[in-house]
Amino acid sequence: MGGTRMDILVFILTLGIIITLHEFGHLIAAKIFGVYCREFSIGMGPKLTSFKGKETEYSLRAIPIGGYVAMAGEPDEDDRMPDNLPHERTLPGIKPWRRIIIYLAGIMMNILLFIVAFTIFFSVVGIDNPEMTTSTVYQVQENSPAHLSGILAGDTIVEIIKDGQSYPISDFQDLQEVTSGNTQTVTYVIERNNEKINVDLTPEYDDASDRYLIGVAFETPKQVLNVFEAFVHSIGFAWTFTVMIITALGNLFIGRGLDQVGGPVAIFIETSKVVDLGIVPIIAWIGQLSLNVGIFNALPIPALDGGRVLLTVAEIILGRPVNKDFENKLITISFLILLALIAIIVVNDIVGLF
Repeated sequence: MGGTRMDILVFILTLGIIITLHEFGHLIAAKIFGVYCREFSIGMGPKLTSFKGKETEYSLRAIPIGGYVAMAGEPDEDDRMPDNLPHERTLPGIKPWRRIIIYLAGIMMNILLFIVAFTIFFSVVGIDNPEMTTSTVYQVQENSPAHLSGILAGDTIVEIIKDGQSYPISDFQDLQEVTSGNTQTVTYVIERNNEKINVDLTPEYDDASDRYLIGVAFETPKQVLNVFEAFVHSIGFAWTFTVMIITALGNLFIGRGLDQVGGPVAIFIETSKVVDLGIVPIIAWIGQLSLNVGIFNALPIPALDGGRVLLTVAEIILGRPVNKDFENKLITISFLILLALIAIIVVNDIVGLF
């Protein structure tokens, strides 16, 4: 039970951190440009507690999924704003490029959280460095040629005898150069307990990798980075991860990969697994989720930040604001579609439990 309570707490904190920073990005940008913000809310549903700032109410609500910044000029906000609020303190009253910055500020905070999280992760855990991989066997696949020939984890391959010629092996790169693409029987000279043993091995074809393998794996050492190196590496990793997310979302919108998309239930299950790994993996997990949230919000859907940017760009091109009724209808319709998609994902989550 204690573990379950911890899982729930970390899950709520994870969502809370991501949502808070996303909405905080919008809030700060809006205040910089003088837009009146009625409320900054973390969570949805009934209000649990709140306090009043100079002009903004900061509230915590019961459902820890979602949040918002209520800005003057947004749909359904006109009746809730102070009387005689100057037009220049509303979203429509500021320059379009400033509006675009406000809409993108939440996404940028999500990206920044990812970079900070993985700067910490790479500084502590490090990155895989294939160049440091040795020729010492880390794992032997059951019933593979290596396993049936008696090779054990911990054995070090020191020489390959191929076509009557001897090739000394000092690391994994040497081994790869000699055996890559080989389909014939070769002799592996292994060192075990300071003794050398000759083992003849014939690789077998593996359907999954479309290669001939003997069934051994080698551990790739970790290279711990300093903070600057970790920061630079995390920026590159953010780009790689972004491409992966966009590809997955693209497949989703053409009807592929829905079974691989997770909603709140799947996120909770994965969070529960990460909790047991310690604080640094939890930080990395928060970073991953944060980037997912940011990229999703960047989609050109009117109900999302990316869609608001698109509508603002249309305003710049047209030289006049997009018709309000048309814009509100687009936002409402896209919001309903998103709710339907979320419902499908949640059902998919629940079905996946059984």
